[in-house]
Amino acid sequence: MIRVHATTPSLAAAMERLNIRNAAAIQVDNTVFLSGLTAVDTETGELIPGGIREHARHTLELYRTILADIGLSLDHVVKVNAYLADPADRLGMLDAQ
Repeated sequence: MIRVHATTPSLAAAMERLNIRNAAAIQVDNTVFLSGLTAVDTETGELIPGGIREHARHTLELYRTILADIGLSLDHVVKVNAYLADPADRLGMLDAQ
């Protein structure tokens, strides 16, 4: 079974306002794939202020919201691919929880 979560209740308005057209999540049987996100303010579409820790924390919060909307949590996550422009930011990203 494949189910596309084009948006989620908590982020529907922001995705529409920011003209985000990719699916928030795609579920294939018992596996869910989440779309890539970045640290944008869901009200303004602007990058949030701060450094890598603030950006990673904000992005994790967006993922928590998407997961909660489809009945899951970060406890269900088994793999994360994170891409950094500067490898020196790795420890700051890992510090975000």
